[in-house]
Amino acid sequence: RRSGLANTLARLASFARFSLAFYLLKNVGNDKAPGMGHCGGGPGPNTLDGLSALEAWVEKKQAPQQITASHATNGQIDRTRPLCPYPQVAMYKGSGSIDETANFVCQMPAQK
Repeated sequence: RRSGLANTLARLASFARFSLAFYLLKNVGNDKAPGMGHCGGGPGPNTLDGLSALEAWVEKKQAPQQITASHATNGQIDRTRPLCPYPQVAMYKGSGSIDETANFVCQMPAQK
């Protein structure tokens, strides 16, 4: 049987996961991570540290300007890309490796 503190911590953890999922769906968008499969996997960056972004947002009132996602092959990270707040998209700066977040900037997409 859980103690009162354990129950409270479990509820907080559940709320944090829900809040992060809501934030990502609202601001990043589940269709805004190019190459990421619907439930994970895929050729694109499919791993992200949303918890650190959530902690900074809650504890320091700093909403993330982007979240870095990564892709690994055989346990080695081989690609990172920024996930940008919707409706911004990650745009390549024009130089450097296309597999490094530092070579991208979040900006509004070009108007058609």
